[in-house]
Amino acid sequence: MTKGNSERRYIGTTDEDLCEEGIKRLKEKEYPVADICFVSPMERCRQTADIIYPNMKPVTIEELREIDFGLFEGKNYEELSGDKFYQEWIDSNGRLDFPQGETMKDFTSRTMKGFGRALDMIKEEGVRKAVFVVHGGTIMSLISGLGIGDYFDSIVNNGDTVTLEVKKLGENIEARII
Repeated sequence: MTKGNSERRYIGTTDEDLCEEGIKRLKEKEYPVADICFVSPMERCRQTADIIYPNMKPVTIEELREIDFGLFEGKNYEELSGDKFYQEWIDSNGRLDFPQGETMKDFTSRTMKGFGRALDMIKEEGVRKAVFVVHGGTIMSLISGLGIGDYFDSIVNNGDTVTLEVKKLGENIEARII
């Protein structure tokens, strides 16, 4: 959790540090044991990985960064209330692309590419358990891209976990939430 998250702002490309409340919450929880940690390049994810996996050197995967919210970046509902583009986006149930931001198609394609790179590393190194310290939107995008749920089926709060079982069979990926 960052200050922007606590203020319910759209934080995608803004590279914020964790806030004190976010750090406290991370330290109160237990997280899965893993052999390797993949992380978004954003500072908030790198700090999170350092807190929950202090003895691991995370592998940064550039493509796992959060979506670019475009005109909504850094703003919250109150600041966007009355904005024509925001109202159109709300009326679409979040199905429209972010104005002047990244398209959902490009976001999903990017995150799936990064996930594929991580899977290749996992296979090459014989890793059994991997963790990904990434953004809620990145998780939603991957679940959608893997075909195991709709983008909005898997909203994840700061510091929460989702456990996936993934098998890569040749060029095909088989995944399920467990």
